[in-house]
Amino acid sequence: MANPSAAAVTPQGRVGFVENLTLESIGSDRLWSNGSSAALTDHGPQPHSAYVAAASVVSFADGVTGQQKEDLLNSTLIAQLAANSRFDRERDTLNWYQAYRSVLWGVGWRSEATSATDLPLGGDTLARLVANPTMARPPIAIDQSGVSARLPGSAFTRVIATQPRFTASEAVLSLLRKADGEGTASTAESSLEALRRLPDRDRRVVIFEASSHSAGRGNFQIISASCGSDLVLRMTIAAMFFTTGESVPRLMSFTFGRATQMYQARDTMTLDPSDYGKVREQVIRQLGDQAAAYIAELNSG
Repeated sequence: MANPSAAAVTPQGRVGFVENLTLESIGSDRLWSNGSSAALTDHGPQPHSAYVAAASVVSFADGVTGQQKEDLLNSTLIAQLAANSRFDRERDTLNWYQAYRSVLWGVGWRSEATSATDLPLGGDTLARLVANPTMARPPIAIDQSGVSARLPGSAFTRVIATQPRFTASEAVLSLLRKADGEGTASTAESSLEALRRLPDRDRRVVIFEASSHSAGRGNFQIISASCGSDLVLRMTIAAMFFTTGESVPRLMSFTFGRATQMYQARDTMTLDPSDYGKVREQVIRQLGDQAAAYIAELNSG
C-alpha cells in the first residue's frame, strides 16, 4: 500500500489532529512531575548524544541539530502518550504500536519502505484519521503463546536465544546491525551502556524503567537518529515487547531466560522539517509539562 503523501493532509488537518489527541496525563501511576524545561536551547548541529523519552532510549548521530532532536523527542513522546491513552501498552501491545505509529504519521513522519503489512493509511484514509483521531481499526488478536501478527512495515519476530540467558540490549543491537550496520548499533550501544551505568534511583533510570515495563511484561523502543545534507531527519525504531515469568528490575541489564517471550521489529521513518513545522507548536502545547517529566539527556560518552 502506498505511503501517505504530504498532499493527502492539509496543514490545518494536521493541526486539528494534534489538538484532538487524548494523552495519558500526569497523575497516573506512570508519571512524576519535574520543574525543568525540556527545550533544547542550542538548535544548531550538535555532536552525538542520547536521551530517555518515557519508554524510549534515543541515540542521535553527529550533526543532528538541536531543533531536530527536540522535534523527534517531542513527536515520539506524544505518540507514546496518545497510544497509552487508548491501549494497554503491555497487554494490548500490537494495537498500542498501531496507535503509536498512526500518531507519528499524523504529525508528519513517513516510512522509508512500505509493504502489504502497512497500516491502511494511504492518502484519503490518513486524511480521515486526521479529521477523526479516534478512528481505529478492529483490535488485533494477540496470542501470547506465539505472536504471528506484524508491526506496520515490518514483521514482529521472536528473539531466539542461542545461550541459556540473554539481555534485551543484545537483541536490540543485533536488530540494529541488520537494519543499519555497525555504526548505528555502536552509537546505540554507547547510549544503553550510559543508561546501565546510572544508579537505580537516578531520575533517568526511573523514567525509563517506570515507563517501559512492569515486573514481567514490557514494551520499549530503542531509536537511532541521523540527518543528511538535505536536513531530513531519519530514525530507525527497534520496537520490542516481552512477557516473562521472572521479575525484571532493570530492563537493559537483566538477563532473560529462554522461556521469555520477547518479540522485535524495526521501522525506518523520515521527517521533513517543512512538514513537522506545521504542527511543532501544537505538539509542544499538547505535551505541556509532560515533556519535562519524561525527557532527560543521557551522557553517551
